[in-house]
Amino acid sequence: MLADLPQLVPLGALFSCCNSGFAVAGRVIERMCGKSYEQATRELVLEPLGMHHSYFFPAEVMTHRFVVGHQSPFDPAEDVYVLRPWPIPRPGSAMGGLSSCVPDLLAYARFGLGGGPANFLSDELRVLMHSPLAPAGNYADAIGTAWMLRDVDGVRVVEHGGATYGQQATLKLVPERNFAQVVLTNSSRGGELHTELSIALLREHLGLDSSEPALLSPAAEALNEYVGHYEAWLDSADVSVADHQLVVNRTPKGGFPTRDTPPPPPPPPTRWSFWAKDRILGVEGPMQHARAEFVRDSAGKITHLRIGGRLAARA
Repeated sequence: MLADLPQLVPLGALFSCCNSGFAVAGRVIERMCGKSYEQATRELVLEPLGMHHSYFFPAEVMTHRFVVGHQSPFDPAEDVYVLRPWPIPRPGSAMGGLSSCVPDLLAYARFGLGGGPANFLSDELRVLMHSPLAPAGNYADAIGTAWMLRDVDGVRVVEHGGATYGQQATLKLVPERNFAQVVLTNSSRGGELHTELSIALLREHLGLDSSEPALLSPAAEALNEYVGHYEAWLDSADVSVADHQLVVNRTPKGGFPTRDTPPPPPPPPTRWSFWAKDRILGVEGPMQHARAEFVRDSAGKITHLRIGGRLAARA
């Protein structure tokens, strides 16, 4: 049974946002606890919650069943292949270096829904984790304590995805309905699966309709304002116009999980439509259902494209 023989999957940023801020937070935890981040996490979180099949180090993982990441090409004529190296470097532990499995993540979800052990965390703090602390732009309605918050049919969904080298995961909680879902994949395109599957699970189990917003049809001259080249750390994006829609062509740069890691195959150019001012929705291919937005400075000039939750600066 799965609960007895879990398959371990690296979670990427499932419990945190994969950026330097959480690396700093991990170091703060080390200084306050006088222990390594991994040891502190095991003693303070994993063991109390009964997450006995969650590990940080490959030497621990390799004694259990585990999965490896795969590159899934966009061209069906090309072969799927295993991605190496398997782990991310240790400085990334606090940014999402944990490998876990469905039973352990459901144990974590149970805590998030109020069913954790007594005295683990007060209900006040647990609820605060799922409460809006700041607007999240187009990526979600708001952000809590490392959770993305959005409303589906007026019901709050608390979620966080995880992505690492050839691995895509998502964990969603619906506290109002005492519901949780976990989807783990070991594919570079696993996000396409868990996006569609999550929509179906919310609809079939809770009757929540994740309908897309109504799309707009801006005048052709209005679209030209968004055309340009946008640079981020791991990729760049070129925005053009075709058939009264924006087309985003992303070019990976490589450099993850190690500096020498070559770039993966580029995804095909995808069409995006506006659903509000500066906010766009993917309408085809691997970015279908994804949301992105253009960010302006105080003078109203477009300075960034936020796509995949990360900012790309306009060149």
